[in-house]
Amino acid sequence: YITNTRTKDLLCVMKFAIAIIGILFLVAACDWQSEVNNQPSEVSSNPIEDNAVQLSKDSIFSFPFLENVFEVEVRLPNVKKVRGTILVLQGWNFPRTNWCDSTFLCDKALDLGYVLVMPEMGKSIYSLRTYPETREDWLKYPTRNWLSSVVIKTLHCEFNIFHPEHSNFIVGLSTGGRGALLLAKDHSNLFSGAASLSGDFDQTKFPSDNLYRGFWGSMKDQASRWNGLENPFTKIEELKVPVYIGHGGNDKVVSMRHFDMIQSKLKKTELYSSCVFHLAPEAEHDYKYWKSEVDSVLNFFKTLSK
Repeated sequence: YITNTRTKDLLCVMKFAIAIIGILFLVAACDWQSEVNNQPSEVSSNPIEDNAVQLSKDSIFSFPFLENVFEVEVRLPNVKKVRGTILVLQGWNFPRTNWCDSTFLCDKALDLGYVLVMPEMGKSIYSLRTYPETREDWLKYPTRNWLSSVVIKTLHCEFNIFHPEHSNFIVGLSTGGRGALLLAKDHSNLFSGAASLSGDFDQTKFPSDNLYRGFWGSMKDQASRWNGLENPFTKIEELKVPVYIGHGGNDKVVSMRHFDMIQSKLKKTELYSSCVFHLAPEAEHDYKYWKSEVDSVLNFFKTLSK
């Protein structure tokens, strides 16, 4: 029996360290190639011969990011045959289950045979990494690279979730809509399509925005970040999967200019004819609007299913 407080604290630290080592070992065991300088990773095509999902029940996993731990919830479909996986991304500081609690996306997706993966992202703007200029109180929140190199990798390698032979999609709203486009571009070999609702894209048109400045520093001093891999428009031609872009015409949180800009940008690519752009003139930046888009998004995914 342990009665010494310091000993208890030491044991807690040891358990946490063992958990981190275990996850790192698991990730390393998979045949994934990670590029230098925090670049997005590529998925190995065949870690397990059988492509069936190797998970028997809904689960919540805890993954470390720096000195913190963030939960990722996995919900299994209501049918025997798994159609694929949908990565569900929330907006700024929204709980991971907000899509499920405030719309019928989760119920309908589960009935259609999709596995749902819902990461807790907190105050993340799906930045590739953090920087010396990142606000100290925002450093603890996960990055896009964490989603790729830890969450997606581990679920793929250990449970066959996100298997490339499945129909895998991303849906995100607000900052999560930004994340959906970035991840779709990072992993065109893995995802069949993505949906972004009320998303923000080209930050260079909003240099005074405190969210962007809080993560990357000022555009004047850090132009390479604002125009580089942190910008969804950079090398937009590398986006190989169709996207559904929706926005409310009365959105007072994320400017409708983002919708106009992404449509204009994709018009110059061969991908444009496979994409859908829907502007709801009276809609705002709220779940009333996002709920209204659920059927359209799922129908879009259906047309892209393997």
